[in-house]
Amino acid sequence: MTAGVPYAAGPTPSAVPYTLLRTDGGRWTVHSEFPFGGRAYDTPEYVSECMDMYDLLKARALSPDDSVSYVREISREVYQ
Repeated sequence: MTAGVPYAAGPTPSAVPYTLLRTDGGRWTVHSEFPFGGRAYDTPEYVSECMDMYDLLKARALSPDDSVSYVREISREVYQ
């Protein structure tokens, strides 16, 4: 299960979705999707920046148990 990030945590650090990938050789690569295709980036500066944004997102995320509670709370508000 993926942990949730409540709205109160503010905007995500990146407006563009991306995936961190580790190659067989242990190097990190970032893959970003755009409306007209995707692109891989492997420069250390870009990869480091994306890892920092991911760490910030993880820090804002709720624990798995708190995520379940949060989803249940929202569901009660929406479906009652």
